[in-house]
Amino acid sequence: MLTFARDCFAREELTRRNEYVAGPRSCDWCGQTRRTKSGRAYLYRYGVWTDGGRKSDIRGLFCSNDCRKSFHA
Repeated sequence: MLTFARDCFAREELTRRNEYVAGPRSCDWCGQTRRTKSGRAYLYRYGVWTDGGRKSDIRGLFCSNDCRKSFHA
């Protein structure tokens, strides 16, 4: 899991992790997938981790943070 961004005022961090996908699964916003050098398809699962220790996943799988922001705007 990678800490992607931190909001100091809300006291929470935006995290992301890779989820390898098989079959027809693609980005919930634009329909693309990302690929490793070996050709394996993956997407990002984003989540919010608060300073109080609560972890919650953001709904959907996305190819980039821009797609996540557009989908949840």
